[in-house]
Amino acid sequence: MKKYTIVLQTLMLLMAFLHLGCEEEELASFNQNGIFISPNFGETEDFNILFMDFPSEKEISIALYKEAKEDIDVEIAYSKELIDTFNENNGTDYAPFPAENLTFSGTTAKIKKNEKSSDTLKISISTPGLDQDQIYLLPVEIKKVSSDKIELNKAMNVKYFVLKSGLPPNIALGKLTTQSSTIAGGVSSRAVDGNTSGQWGDGSVTHTGGSGEEWLQVDLGNISPFIQEIKLFNRQDCCGDRLVDFYVFVSDDPFESDSVADILLQDDVYSFFHEGVAGYETAIPVSRTGRYIRVQLTGTTNLSLAEVQVFGIE
Repeated sequence: MKKYTIVLQTLMLLMAFLHLGCEEEELASFNQNGIFISPNFGETEDFNILFMDFPSEKEISIALYKEAKEDIDVEIAYSKELIDTFNENNGTDYAPFPAENLTFSGTTAKIKKNEKSSDTLKISISTPGLDQDQIYLLPVEIKKVSSDKIELNKAMNVKYFVLKSGLPPNIALGKLTTQSSTIAGGVSSRAVDGNTSGQWGDGSVTHTGGSGEEWLQVDLGNISPFIQEIKLFNRQDCCGDRLVDFYVFVSDDPFESDSVADILLQDDVYSFFHEGVAGYETAIPVSRTGRYIRVQLTGTTNLSLAEVQVFGIE
């Protein structure tokens, strides 16, 4: 019996040592200080480029999984030679992005001691000579790290940006709103809450009274140097025919009146008239500067909007 007890104790000790070895191996693996380009949304990230006089920009930084033990300098670069391999491995046919249309705010980032991330770097894209119908690939690679304790690994240290023509961001989201009147709790802020649902029960549809020429206004806070497009989303559960025969006004300066006729006479106000009933989604081309956006009816119905989106540059 004593013999079996000794054998059992030996086996238990052996298992404990093996378990400890596994834990140490896992801990060692976990402690490896990986480095990557942030934000980390995966190997590829879409980058909509604007075909206008303003450069399209993307902010990135260089990040570690653990705090840096010392100051670390990191060099990044556009690695055009990776594009053919990427296309071959993924069955894609992306065009190489022309280097002459690319500018980095800096190609060296510093991660300070006891921090995990560097200051931001900007990637700026210009569009002269680009094809709006072409999709481009831009690999950005971490080429060199000042610390020999950080091992570079292409699976982690390369980010591929897929560049294609697209709208600028919605700069109306969360901005200050007002409207001519409010009933049934349909406050104006619902028009910029990011929810395009046209269902009243979802709590994201505005509602004014019906006294005549009702309006809703968005104040972007500052004059946008370029507003490309405005999208309106109409109510869907009922009453969509109330969004009918209306104007969309855009101005750098505050509107001076609640009257459609007066606003049409105000200097430097862009106006777009939509005749008839709007569909669920209506796109209005703008292509100008602006701070104040107003949707205003010409009749006496209530005004309800599910969302107002303003695509432009802040």
